[in-house]
Order: sequence, then structure tokens, then C-alpha cells
Amino acid sequence: MVLRHRLQYWGHEYGPVAFMSACIGSTFLFFVGKLYNGVPPWWILVPVAVLFAGCVELTTLTFGQDMQDTITDRRWAQFCLALPKALATYAAGTFFLANASAMFWAPRDALLGIDPHTWAWVMACFVFGVQFLVKLAPEYAPRRRGARATLDTLKLPAVKAGSQVSASNGKATF
Repeated sequence: MVLRHRLQYWGHEYGPVAFMSACIGSTFLFFVGKLYNGVPPWWILVPVAVLFAGCVELTTLTFGQDMQDTITDRRWAQFCLALPKALATYAAGTFFLANASAMFWAPRDALLGIDPHTWAWVMACFVFGVQFLVKLAPEYAPRRRGARATLDTLKLPAVKAGSQVSASNGKATF
């Protein structure tokens, strides 16, 4: 099983529990923030933010892979069901990344004449837009590798040539 399919399985199995934990942590931060004058301490904020970001990424991977599987298997009715879920998770991921990057690692000045908030949104849309476009392509079976695969590849032209030779006189027939 490919790693992305294992992660997809984990996303379906454990994603709801992880997301519930992240939502409980977010609610906790909402109420605790008032006790700390709006900004909770880092030892509370960082684990909740990391858990929430991980949940968003796992959900994005899970629903994106579900959508790609429906395209690969040509199940168009299920694709119509998987597409809104994938778009919603990509939108949530874009929102989360844009707000996180605007606070932490977007340029602080007007880089190329673009303010930092807009720059963060452009970067987030680009990152998740590329992920979405990659998932719109069907998966292909991995190629076989190794000596046996090479011999099988070389054997194919010999079989085709052998079928053109007449068994009676050994001359090629056209």
C-alpha cells in the first residue's frame, strides 16, 4: 500500500477524533484567552495550533485523495460528492495558511508592491491551488522495475516478430 493511501486510511479512521481534539483546544483557547488579556501563553497556543494545522492537512490529504480515487476509477457520481468535500478542505487549509503566514512568515514590508496580508493570501492560494490541480489527475499504476521487468520488455518485440514467421518454410509472411 502506498503511503498516501495509508494516510488516507488514517484520515478516515482517526481524523474525526483529532479534529474534535483540535476544536476542543480552540474552544479552550477562546475562553482562556480572556484570562490572559487576549493572548494565551505560548505553551497553550503552540500545541493547539500545531494540532489544528495537522488536522487540516490530514483532512486535505484525505479528501483530496478520495477525489483523486474517484477520478482514477471513473466513478463520476462519487466524484460529484467528493469534489465539494475536497474544495471545502482546500478552502479551510488556504484560510489557515494565509492567516498563519500573515502573522509569522509573510514579508513585513510591501514586497513587489504587495502588502503582507495580500501576499500571504496569494501564497496560500498558490500552495493549495497546486495541490488541488495535482489531485485532479488520475493515478497511474507504478512501473515495474528490475531485471524481470526489463526481460519482459525485451521479450515483447521478439514475440511479435516470431508470429510473423511461417512455421512451414521459415520465411517471414507479410
